[in-house]
Amino acid sequence: VKSQIAGQLESVGFTEGQNVKQGDLLFRIDPRPYQEALNQAEAAVERDKAQVAQADANLVRDQAQAKFAETDAVRQEQLNKENLASKLAADQARTTLDVNRATAHASEAMVNTARATLTSVQSAVAKAKLDLSYCEIHAPISGRTGNLLVHPGNLVKENDVALVVIHQVEPIFVSFGVPEDHLGAIRRLNAVHPLPVQATLQDGANRPATGSLAVIDNTVDATTGTIHLKATFENRDAMLWPGQFVN
Repeated sequence: VKSQIAGQLESVGFTEGQNVKQGDLLFRIDPRPYQEALNQAEAAVERDKAQVAQADANLVRDQAQAKFAETDAVRQEQLNKENLASKLAADQARTTLDVNRATAHASEAMVNTARATLTSVQSAVAKAKLDLSYCEIHAPISGRTGNLLVHPGNLVKENDVALVVIHQVEPIFVSFGVPEDHLGAIRRLNAVHPLPVQATLQDGANRPATGSLAVIDNTVDATTGTIHLKATFENRDAMLWPGQFVN
């Protein structure tokens, strides 16, 4: 189990050697820096929302002014054709229209920029929320915890050293090899139903544990002439232990 963020380890939610279930809280990293980052990102969102609203309002205003200028330019042009207005007035109306259209285009660009900025800060909020959620580290699987490798007060780095190792005990897997001469028979019989596998401790103190063949490796080990197999054992009595040698 590793941390996905950097920070000071605030608390540990289990004891060494304890069985934990998937989802149990294991560690808590000081959330204050990440909460502050989230607050700043959310404030930036509100600021940029206001800027988008202002840019939208400016665009509406400039488009209305451009529309009015277009109407006025058409009217002045018609009056000039009828000799009811000077050519200078028509030219001034056309110039005003061009200026207002350029202003409206600039306002539209400002709206697009403001919306892009808002999208960016909204992504920053999502990232800040994700980082804040990483302040609580939960068990990814059910199993038995080992020695605690960090302690409250320690600084942890992102994806650095393991904080603790959890080994799955129920079910547990046993890997072993058999001569490749048996591969054909194993594949043929396992296709009918999963082959039973028995495992006994090397000291022979317990009755054999019974499991079933789960995996036949996809290649023969050419150096040893064996095929690697893996069996699954429910291991309800925890007779088998991770890393242990069995027959």
